[in-house]
Amino acid sequence: MSDFRTTVDIPQSNWQITVGDAIFSMGSCFSDEIASRLEQRQISCCTNPYGVVYNPWSLERQVERITDMTMEYPNVETIENEGMFHSLMAHSSLSASTKEELIDNLRHWTAKANEKMKAARMIILTFGTAWVYKYMRFVVANCHKLPASEFDRVRMSVSEVSLSVRNTIRMIRQLNEDAQIVLTISPIRHLKDTAHGNAISKSTLLLGLEDALMRISDNKLSYFPSYEIILDDLRDYRFYASDMVHPSDVAVDYVFDKFMDTYFNDRLKQYAKEGKSLWQLMNHKPMGSQSERDRHCQIVAEKHKEYCEKWGVPFL
Repeated sequence: MSDFRTTVDIPQSNWQITVGDAIFSMGSCFSDEIASRLEQRQISCCTNPYGVVYNPWSLERQVERITDMTMEYPNVETIENEGMFHSLMAHSSLSASTKEELIDNLRHWTAKANEKMKAARMIILTFGTAWVYKYMRFVVANCHKLPASEFDRVRMSVSEVSLSVRNTIRMIRQLNEDAQIVLTISPIRHLKDTAHGNAISKSTLLLGLEDALMRISDNKLSYFPSYEIILDDLRDYRFYASDMVHPSDVAVDYVFDKFMDTYFNDRLKQYAKEGKSLWQLMNHKPMGSQSERDRHCQIVAEKHKEYCEKWGVPFL
């Protein structure tokens, strides 16, 4: 036996993205990891406008708000805690000192997300867990450090996951008919649910997504095996960070390379390669005199302009 690992072979997508295409990403913090690597390669990516979201019900509710901007903000969603107003559907970065300011923040990011989702050529949905928290029967995405006793914790069933995912895709299609929609499951382990609870949760997501995919006729909808790559292809704790929960940078880079091989055409791969080199140059902090630092800034600006002219993308 010469091969001591199980390689996850992923067929190249028949529908690929190219230079200038925008990507929209929502889901668990693993989606932020992928988005950061896209941005390093000069690929436009809007990610998690309301902050990370882990379960299908919360993601569905956020997509509903993005695609139907006439939705109201129920009182049960906007809570006050320690002098600040928070949305139970959004990260604390959107919180404010008054309820009116909070609603303004939510409306601003909703309008921006609507615009970005409408223009996206690819939409990535990353699901992290089947466990859901409810506040007075209201599904939440962020608990904002309220006492755990104020929430009910439930696990979605396979049929509930499937229905929620189908509802989410239906709403996205009402806003964007042409984008490639990629479904994936986060490989991040939710050990607060216990190892067994995490396994049950991930299995529920896997079965729910499989059922949804079988029921939907859409040739621009696919499943990308992020979870399987980490679990089977990289079956070793050396591919995890020190917390033994999050994949290491090396592991995420490996998953991202697989993602590029699946969905990027050859031109975008070259663009991304050169874009990563430009990003590294831009983030280099030279030591030395002020004149040397000024010279570095000038070189960066020149290289950036050359890159944009070569590839026909806006120079910002």
